[in-house]
Amino acid sequence: MSVWVATSEQRTVKLDLWQGSVAAGTAEPPLASGTRETLRIGAALHVAVVTVKIEPHLAPLNPGTRYAYNVTLGSQDLDALGLLADAPQQPALGLGERVLLPQRGAGGVEKSRRRVPFPDRTRRPPALVPRA
Repeated sequence: MSVWVATSEQRTVKLDLWQGSVAAGTAEPPLASGTRETLRIGAALHVAVVTVKIEPHLAPLNPGTRYAYNVTLGSQDLDALGLLADAPQQPALGLGERVLLPQRGAGGVEKSRRRVPFPDRTRRPPALVPRA
């Protein structure tokens, strides 16, 4: 699983992944983690793509299983940045107040070794359902 971020300053970006829904600030150790430094590509534009490495004994992620993830920028995670709470200018990114972001197992259909995410996590479009 990978996420990309863009910031105005250099940051260390950490991505943590858990099986099931977890609350922000959980003491439960993540299933997998990844860390990356942002790359400066403009005067006030730094980007990074962070990928969690799934250990062979945990792979593959199970289709239909919910996974939660959290992104930490420097010392602040999504909750500390206020991104898991509803605000007039931005709805919460998680499932609810202080509940981390969901990610369905495997993130989509594998095509050419690239994951294709589905915006509607309740069903797959008929054209993308894998053949039995």
